[in-house]
Amino acid sequence: LIPLAALAPGPEMTAEAEEAGAGGQTAATAGASVEEVLASLAKATGPWPEDRATALAGCKALEAVTLRSVPCQRRAFKANAAKVLVSSMEAHLKDSEVQVVACRVLQHLASLATLDGPAVLAEAGACAAVRAAMDAHAEDPDVQQAACHAVELMAFGGERPRAQAVAAGCPDGVLKALKAFRQSLVVQQACLAALQAQVEDVGCREVLCKSGPVGSIINSIAEHRNDQEVLSWGKCLLKELCNQNDELRTDIIRKCHYQKIELDF
Repeated sequence: LIPLAALAPGPEMTAEAEEAGAGGQTAATAGASVEEVLASLAKATGPWPEDRATALAGCKALEAVTLRSVPCQRRAFKANAAKVLVSSMEAHLKDSEVQVVACRVLQHLASLATLDGPAVLAEAGACAAVRAAMDAHAEDPDVQQAACHAVELMAFGGERPRAQAVAAGCPDGVLKALKAFRQSLVVQQACLAALQAQVEDVGCREVLCKSGPVGSIINSIAEHRNDQEVLSWGKCLLKELCNQNDELRTDIIRKCHYQKIELDF
């Protein structure tokens, strides 16, 4: 399986196109290059409204130009985008809109495997920043969805970023969202994909190999059984957990039988 949030590659952008894309977001970033946007974002860490506006404008500009542009993603990494984004998320933790857009930028940057993007982001503190956003906006489904996709793409990037995500408590944060937004299909998809991305880590398996998390996963499949993404990610998770021990396997099979969920493994 590929990451749910993985973005299809698009045409490479020229430097002029990148700058035009960044400038199209707000007047505050008009005509700015990626490097200039990041420099502005790095300074906008105060509690004042103008800093919040600059941070949001900067994140929106970065989201636009890093969406499918590998050259732009490379330039962002070279301009220290990982640490700048983490600092901005920390400074504007209570602002849900900044958190959502920043998480989307993290998703785009994490897709750049050639520069070890997921590991660079994780080592800059992105996993901890995302978990903090989930805790600070526990009742906001948009934050939860964006955060889960960011965790997913970083964790899929390899052993190091996966371990960082687990160490930051991301499995617990994702499980909370899975339970809190049972009726939201997009949040359920994002949560299950994020858990699947982390399940290879022993720390994540220890969290999931309990009755509560298993029940939440099965409930998600039962309530959204007509959605192929929920079925795919959910069953992959259950298959991985069934391999842990016979007692857990028996419990999973019993609960799935009760919910009329057919297991094909």
